[in-house]
Amino acid sequence: EEYTKRLQSNVEDVGATLTSMKSEFRGLYLEYEKELKKIEESFSEERTKLLKDNQAELNELFDLRMKRENAVLKDAEGKEDQYYDEIRTLRLKSKEEYNNLKVTLEANIQMLQQQLEEMRATYQLNIQKLEYNLHILKERDAENRQTVDQFRKKIHKLQDQLSKYTAKYREEDEKFKGENAKLTADYRRITEKFKDLQKKYRHFEYLDEKRYQDVFEMNKKSVLKLADKVMTADRIIHDQILGKPWKLPETYEKVKKHSEISEKNTKQKADEKKTVGAKPVYKYTNEHIRTVMTLLAKECQFLIDSNTLEACKTASLAETQLLKANAILSSIGLRDRGDLERLCGLFFESHKETAVKVDSGEVVSLVRSFIFDNSKIGVGRERTLKTIRDKKDIQFWDNLKNCLPQRSERTWAALEKGLFRYNKLLKNRQDDINETNELLKTNGELKMLLQQYLESKNNDDFQLPPTHFITGMQN
Repeated sequence: EEYTKRLQSNVEDVGATLTSMKSEFRGLYLEYEKELKKIEESFSEERTKLLKDNQAELNELFDLRMKRENAVLKDAEGKEDQYYDEIRTLRLKSKEEYNNLKVTLEANIQMLQQQLEEMRATYQLNIQKLEYNLHILKERDAENRQTVDQFRKKIHKLQDQLSKYTAKYREEDEKFKGENAKLTADYRRITEKFKDLQKKYRHFEYLDEKRYQDVFEMNKKSVLKLADKVMTADRIIHDQILGKPWKLPETYEKVKKHSEISEKNTKQKADEKKTVGAKPVYKYTNEHIRTVMTLLAKECQFLIDSNTLEACKTASLAETQLLKANAILSSIGLRDRGDLERLCGLFFESHKETAVKVDSGEVVSLVRSFIFDNSKIGVGRERTLKTIRDKKDIQFWDNLKNCLPQRSERTWAALEKGLFRYNKLLKNRQDDINETNELLKTNGELKMLLQQYLESKNNDDFQLPPTHFITGMQN
């Protein structure tokens, strides 16, 4: 019952709503109809006014047109009379010119008829020649048809061969593609091994270099101490023994200079090792590098391997750019930021520029030249530095070996001989002095013993004491 009541109330509400809508629609309809009538009346008034204005303007224009037509008509009548007089004059003049031209043309016609006869004879001769040429051409056409047939047969034969070689090419192409893929994989594997070998080589080379430098510095210090002793001895010999002025040899100055430079370089390297953690200053910014990588990815697609391209299909834009950049840098063979700086230097005039200086067609040649130069610089720089170091070390040891001049060596040799002789003489004198001292000592002991014998009480018991003989001998 409640549901029925609600339905009935809804029906009544809908009926009331429809009644109100109809009444509102009728009122609006009447108002709009009144407004339309007013608009039509205003449009009618405006149209009537415009028609009157346009009719007046048209009447003015018609009057103006009539005046101008009358003026033009009068002008045309005057010009017609003028043109008639001019035409009459031109007719008389043209009649005389016509008579002269007629005489001239009749003479030309006679001359042209004569030339026509000559040309007919020439044409007849040319017809005969052309007929002969036509006969020759027909024969040649027959020969050419035979040749065309032969060439068609040859073309069919060549097409068969072409299809045969095309199939063979496809087989060989598939075979070589497989071999190429295999060789590419071998190349990448060997490249990775080569890079590992290079790392090991650099590691062991660094250790060997460090060991060499340690041994070199140890031996250099010990040898420099000996050289300092030699220079001190040479100075003492010249100043104290020979009494001559002494000057430091040039070779020893070079040795000291090389030693100072070496110590300075060693100290500088130690300072560089201490400052390894400091942030380096680079010439080109990340924006320059991003521009170069974008240009390389656009113009050098062949540097990106197939695995990277497959990975780029499912990656985002940033990851795609990163993968392509890594693949290109790996293919080019960049080892450090210095190589990347040199690569950016090929594309920009200076680090202050933001636009590249090269065209898109020059990118491949620049990359090829960079790879070639980079391969030479990597090995040549190490060999050059090692060669320079070896030369300097050899020069250092040569200078150190010859730090004492030959004149000083001869002086030392002569001084050594003289000192050996003087030493021998002193030793002989020492032996003589020692022998004399021994004799004096023995003589003294004998004197004491004799004195003891002479002073002995046993001498009184002798009939002839020893003092008797000594006294007699003295007398």
